[in-house]
Amino acid sequence: MRHAVRRIAVMAVVLVVTFAMVMPFFMMVGNSFKLDTEIAARPLSIVPQTPTLYNFRVLFDRIPFWRQFINSTFVATAATFSSTFVSALVAFGFARFQFKGKRALFMIVIATILIPPQVLIVPQFRMFVSFLWINTYWPLILPGMVGGFYVYLIHQIMLGIPRDLFECAQIDGATEFRIFRIVAIPLAKAGLAIVTVLRFMGSWNEFFAPLLYLNDQEMLTLPVGLATLRGFTEITLGIPMAGALLSSVPILLLLSTVGNRYFVQGITAGALKG
Repeated sequence: MRHAVRRIAVMAVVLVVTFAMVMPFFMMVGNSFKLDTEIAARPLSIVPQTPTLYNFRVLFDRIPFWRQFINSTFVATAATFSSTFVSALVAFGFARFQFKGKRALFMIVIATILIPPQVLIVPQFRMFVSFLWINTYWPLILPGMVGGFYVYLIHQIMLGIPRDLFECAQIDGATEFRIFRIVAIPLAKAGLAIVTVLRFMGSWNEFFAPLLYLNDQEMLTLPVGLATLRGFTEITLGIPMAGALLSSVPILLLLSTVGNRYFVQGITAGALKG
């Protein structure tokens, strides 16, 4: 009886937390198809009384939405690919080779997680100004190319790969990069998947860096472009909701494909191996 009560209590908490997390998303979907008057009158209703596509039409007229969508896709894809590849390469080096000072160097890499990003704003900005990279996408891609957490996660998974596999590939004449490509990468795909999901989500939702480094309207990414919809004299509710709904589609697709299969497996592997 005590076990049943505990199980019911746990399920009740899970249901409440799940409802609290998904309810705002469904409200966003419903408000995207409402006029501002209906949103103000019935803000918590999910199903609109008079569905309309007005918000989407105005959204496409006010900002170059699809251009900014392509910009965000390019930046997020480039940042994700470069960060995943470089972090995996660094993690492979720490897991594969033994060298003097390895432990100290690995701890330094991990310690970068403790550095607040706000501390790096001024030196990074001055550096990118000297490189003449303002109003380019390089400041949005390069700073996150190597992340201490990503290196640690992939490294912990690669430690679980039997060293016999590396030695067999080496005996067959494979170079170290080929061993990395045909042995380490396939066996560490859970860690690579979770790094891909986290890096893409972080880059896609990044607001401050594009606001700081990009000037032209055609160069803006989607989060900054959607922020320009709300002015000082006009407050719109449905139009930003419609933009947020469309901007969430790539994240949902990524989570439903890569994340659904490898996300929990990657987190578990990173937590248990050590």
